[in-house]
Amino acid sequence: MSTKEPKYRPVLTMPQIRFVMLAIERYPAKDTFQEELLSYLELFVAKQKAGFLRSSYSVAPRQSIEDKLGLGADSKEEKMLAAFSKHEQLGAFICTKQELALVAEYRYLNDLMSPEEETEYEASQ
Repeated sequence: MSTKEPKYRPVLTMPQIRFVMLAIERYPAKDTFQEELLSYLELFVAKQKAGFLRSSYSVAPRQSIEDKLGLGADSKEEKMLAAFSKHEQLGAFICTKQELALVAEYRYLNDLMSPEEETEYEASQ
């Protein structure tokens, strides 16, 4: 009686597949497992580039919980104010990069930055 090894089909985008390939190439081990996986992924990418493979499906970007509940901010000004409020109440560590960018813009537009911060913000834009 032979035992079969279970196999799975992860859902990955092409950039994610290329990232895995780069990680394998960058950190090679003395193991045939990595070589086999890299060969498989290289063939997979080549087939996709040649047009022999198409994506199984496309996924729409995820909505935030606020948007799903109809509580999401509509205008950029509302989004900036919501991000600023979140930043003030909960701190910077809980904010996403996008929210921190909105906070910086809100602070800049409403003269809430020190002259040094304004100079730094203007240089980054």
